[in-house]
Parts: sequence; C-alpha cells; structure tokens
Amino acid sequence: DTTGTFAVVSEQLKAAVLENKEAQLIVLPESIFVPTFKTEEDVRLTELRSMLNKNQGLVFGCNTAEGQKTYNSMGFIQNVPSDHFAFYRKQKLLLLGEYLPLMKYTPRLAEKISQLTHTNEFDAGEKSVAFSFNEFKVLPFICIESMYGLWVAKINHELNDTDLLINITEDGWFGTSKASALHLNALVFRAIEMRKPLIRCVNVGYSSFTNEWGEENIMDLTGHTIHQLN
Repeated sequence: DTTGTFAVVSEQLKAAVLENKEAQLIVLPESIFVPTFKTEEDVRLTELRSMLNKNQGLVFGCNTAEGQKTYNSMGFIQNVPSDHFAFYRKQKLLLLGEYLPLMKYTPRLAEKISQLTHTNEFDAGEKSVAFSFNEFKVLPFICIESMYGLWVAKINHELNDTDLLINITEDGWFGTSKASALHLNALVFRAIEMRKPLIRCVNVGYSSFTNEWGEENIMDLTGHTIHQLN
C-alpha cells in the first residue's frame, strides 16, 4: 500500500520536525518512498516541503526514472522559495539485490532468478552530485557504496571537496546476522579517511553520526542513543 506508506512516513516527518525545531537537516533512510518521483511537479514534493520549517532541508531515499530506466536514488529538498528537487542516483549496485547481469539477454532465466532472490531491477546512475545546503556541500552515497573507499574519495575530489557525508541504507536483508554492525563499522573509515563528519540513516539496523575522527553517536530503531561520542 504505497499511499498508506507515504501517509505514515509523512506523519513521522511532521513529528520529527515538531520535536526538532532547530534542526537544519532531516534525513530519512534508503527506499523510504518506493513509488517513483518523476518530475519537479510531483505533488508529494510540495507536500513534503510544506512539512518543513523555513530553510530546513530533507534528505530521503526514493526511486527516480528517466525513460525506461529506474534508479535507486537519494532525494533532497528544502523549504525555500527557489528550491528544486535535487537527486543522486546510485552508481554501485548490489548484485542479485538490485540487478542481474546479462538480464536482457536471458529474460526467462532472469525472471526465475528474480523471483527466487526478490531482485529489484535498477539501472546504475552515471553522475556524481553534491547537494548544496546553506553554506555546505553534501556528498551523498547509498548503502553498499560506503564500502568503496577509493571511489568515495575520487568523487569527492571530482566535486571539488565537500563538507558533509550522508549515507542512507536499508540493512533489512541482513536479517539477524552481524552484517549490519559490520556495515556500520566499515562506514566509519570513510569519515576518518575524508576527515569529514558523516550521517548514516537506516530503516533497519543502526543509524549514526560520526565525526571526522571516527567517534560515533549510534542510535537504535527507536531513536535512542546506544553509544555516545566521548
């Protein structure tokens, strides 16, 4: 029920804005809005903006499309008059989770594998972007892209350096294994390597804020801090 999901998330966003009136930026996790955001005129963007305080920004996971291609994306909007819908399309896709190799050449086999693995059919983005937020430049990357340290450093250089790293993730497919914690620990190194603060937001697993020295605030699914910066 995609309409119901948007309504639930909207109510959660309203509550978050009310409880964090001074917050400059609110971050929602990967794939929080599955229905595709196609145009700047999407009524949902107008509704989301109306929930934010003046000059407040919102980062959220969503799908975007262009022609026949669909992308796992990170969207960014602000409640300012001149704002437009900015988005980043994930470039490093997860094998069997987000694509099947040679799928267009073996459609019958691909369909069977997709049914077994519940693979999404995403295309890889081709462009790195930075979100401009107040006086800051934000470098976005999604889920497993956090494991590509040299690649993150390369795109940061290409974008003429950034001020803040944001990673949104969906760790639900890890189940009850230790993989979610390992994913979080690996991400810390991006903050240390880049000497930049890093925000990580998940819908299943551990969200966190890491400073440029690798010191973390870690939150559980209820939003309670389970590990505090020293």
